[in-house]
Amino acid sequence: MQSEQDAAAVEPYVGMELASGEFFPVSGSYVCVRHVDESEDTGCDMYPRDRHGALYLKGRRVPLQSPCMHRVYWRLKVIYDHL
Repeated sequence: MQSEQDAAAVEPYVGMELASGEFFPVSGSYVCVRHVDESEDTGCDMYPRDRHGALYLKGRRVPLQSPCMHRVYWRLKVIYDHL
């Protein structure tokens, strides 16, 4: 069970958004939320797996959105601090 201090330390991370090319600060489930360049939203369907969440590990580079390979923002939904 997490202590209150531990919970307060990770709470600011939940909901944060990272752009493709940055590095994940914590392991967790991230969802693809939108393109960095909003003009790419038109005619580009977000890959379904990315919209529903994918597990990424701390220290890994934030990926492009596949299959279109556009730069996107990823939002942290759940932290997996045991990974």
